[in-house]
Amino acid sequence: MTATPLLAVHDLAVDFHTRDGVVRAVDGVSFQVNPGETVAILGESGSGKSVTAQAVMGILDSPPARISRGQIFLEGRALSGLPEKQLRAVRGVEIGMIFQDALSALNPVLSVGEQIAEMYRGHLNMGREQARNAAIEVMQRVQIPGARQRYSDYPHQFSGGMRQRIMIAMMIALQPKLLIADEPTTALDVTVQAQILALLAQIQTETNMGLLLITHDLGVVAEMAQRMLVMYAGEVVEQGSARAVLDQPAHPYTAALLRAVPSMTERVDRLPSIPGRPPNPLEPIPGCSFHPRCEVAQRCCSQHPGPDLDLVKSDRQARCWFAQEVLSGGES
Repeated sequence: MTATPLLAVHDLAVDFHTRDGVVRAVDGVSFQVNPGETVAILGESGSGKSVTAQAVMGILDSPPARISRGQIFLEGRALSGLPEKQLRAVRGVEIGMIFQDALSALNPVLSVGEQIAEMYRGHLNMGREQARNAAIEVMQRVQIPGARQRYSDYPHQFSGGMRQRIMIAMMIALQPKLLIADEPTTALDVTVQAQILALLAQIQTETNMGLLLITHDLGVVAEMAQRMLVMYAGEVVEQGSARAVLDQPAHPYTAALLRAVPSMTERVDRLPSIPGRPPNPLEPIPGCSFHPRCEVAQRCCSQHPGPDLDLVKSDRQARCWFAQEVLSGGES
């Protein structure tokens, strides 16, 4: 009997109703995350990664956003359509989210310790002193130096890396089953980035927490994820084992992203880039949304949408008429 996944997303579609028309930001996204597993969602800016994460968390701005199709389950329990009061009971307690800009996400007029303690008071009904001690303890857990003394400091008094640790402390305070990390290392230098990723991995090992990692950084995916989804223009174009996808992509978009990564061993005068730009969501492109930028596109690609996300190898699904040819081209 197959175990129930921690998170299951089925055929998710999210629309934004704007003055210029309806924009479909996410279209038919399906995936799951198991306990203790890291699943990465990769893609360019505007591909639908963060909107997918916000839909799972139940924090889409509505209006203008609306989930127009699909279902979201946490341990088999449907989250789609839950009243806001019930969703608030899930957020923080069962699902936590780390945002990419910690300074904007934190309240500038409250000390970081008070913001963490509020999690304990609001959800676990702790008294003020008990919540303070619990907040200091979780600050120590995420390796904030002098946590007891820094309890009363404000967000602007911390470095970018330390603010991200504060965000992580807030999100793990109630030991959620699932943590969503939306670009958690953006704008951090490589040393601090490595520390943050190591901290997330350590917490995950200790608690068996599922991790949904939103990123555009292939290096982070390679280091952290067991499985990955590649998104383009709101759709999942490839998914499978992270190692398999990175070693031998099946979709032309994934292959193009990998070619644009600098090599440690090969000197080049200019890095390859993907020509053109992502489509305007208000002006849908006929056929496959990637075909104007695709080096293997044929006439049929401009006339017919890409196929359903089909199994092209035992460890891989891809949405491309020529996935097998792309795979063959990547074989050594």
